[in-house]
Amino acid sequence: MRSAMIYRATVERNTETGVDSYGNPLPPDWDSHLTLPCRVYNDGKTMIVDGGKTATVEVLRMSFPLDEDVTEDDRITAITDKKGTSLYSGNFEIKEKTRKYTHYEADLKVVE
Repeated sequence: MRSAMIYRATVERNTETGVDSYGNPLPPDWDSHLTLPCRVYNDGKTMIVDGGKTATVEVLRMSFPLDEDVTEDDRITAITDKKGTSLYSGNFEIKEKTRKYTHYEADLKVVE
């Protein structure tokens, strides 16, 4: 499966662990975590309507190796091909990480 992972994703991890004087979590402090070999494909778009507001959410699907340290608390900030050409940029949340036989799969979600 690793041979199908022709893209590279930049993964960031929140290193902030403290709370403010009211007990609320401090704003995230995202630091570079790793460059992840992966396969990414578009899984469609969804419209979300909340009262008078409408947003379009693009859903990308991502596959990556089992031995990589990636959690749903991390985020993806860029996806490139092996030569470094940008394919997707922005902050993507990792959702619904699922183990398959030879790899993990997850949804990447960003609001346009």
